[in-house]
Amino acid sequence: MKKNEEKKPTSKKTAVPVIKAVAERRGLEMDINREEFAMALKTWRLRQGLTQEQVGERWGTSRYTIMRAEKAKDVTWMSAYKLFAKLAKELANENQE
Repeated sequence: MKKNEEKKPTSKKTAVPVIKAVAERRGLEMDINREEFAMALKTWRLRQGLTQEQVGERWGTSRYTIMRAEKAKDVTWMSAYKLFAKLAKELANENQE
């Protein structure tokens, strides 16, 4: 592995601390916990009038993953990272409109 490459955990660790660590290494501030992310995701989804299944299809994941994230349950760190990035992009697009 090259020195600049980030080592990706292979186990199902709690996602939020891993995402925070990656964000910190990239010089980004991220002060969010699992419950706050769950509330933000569900609030956005309901505001858009989407089902969990529709969000899963839109984001290329399963309804089950969306449901677990909204209930602040453990999801794999990669799933949480992807969901966080997708939600951030959706919110940024809303702000541009």
